[in-house]
Parts: sequence; C-alpha cells; structure tokens
Amino acid sequence: MVTAGSGLQSYNELKHYKEVARKLGLPEAADSAIAITELVMASIPNPILILLNLPKLFAASKRYYRALGAIGKAPLTDLEKSDAKTLAQKAIYWAFIMMGSFVIFVGTVIGIVLDLTGHG
Repeated sequence: MVTAGSGLQSYNELKHYKEVARKLGLPEAADSAIAITELVMASIPNPILILLNLPKLFAASKRYYRALGAIGKAPLTDLEKSDAKTLAQKAIYWAFIMMGSFVIFVGTVIGIVLDLTGHG
C-alpha cells in the first residue's frame, strides 16, 4: 500500500517537474538506459545475438553516457534550480520507500516459505 501510494504521489509530482526534467536531460538518459536494457534482455536467450547487437549496444551506450554528461548542463532559472533540487530530494525519498517496501516483501516471502516448510 505504501509503495502504491508513493508511486501515485511520485507520478503526480513528476508531471509538475516534467519541464525541469526535460531541461536537465533526464528523459534522454532514461530512454537510453531503456534501449540498453532491451538490447541486453533480447540477447540473453541467444548469446550470438549479443554479437549481432554489439553495434546497437555501442550506439545506445554512447547515447546514454552523452546524456548523462549533459544532465545539469542546461541553463536553469532560479525557480527551475529550486525545482531540480526538490526533485532530487524527492527521488531519494521515493527510492528509500521502494527499497524499504522491497525488503518487507522479501522478508514476508521468506517467512511464508519457512513457515510452509516447517523451518519457521
């Protein structure tokens, strides 16, 4: 419930920060990271595909690192700088919420498995 609520909150707040995130270059970095992940995941079933996808993987990696290097380079107004700082703080908060929820979920699954197997 906490994770779902936090996710909804982050979605609504990200709409507010959409323009700042665009100016910072965050969507470009995220799109590049997604492209790299998709290429790697598509290659897992058949290692030969990794060799075939190397040029695409190299291009996506280059785009990703270029996007990372560009983050924060755009000139921002004072209000946008304040929004960027707030967005960074909230991203850390959301990450902690998600990690905490994941730890609780894993602990619950382990507890259930131990209980069902008679070890708990």
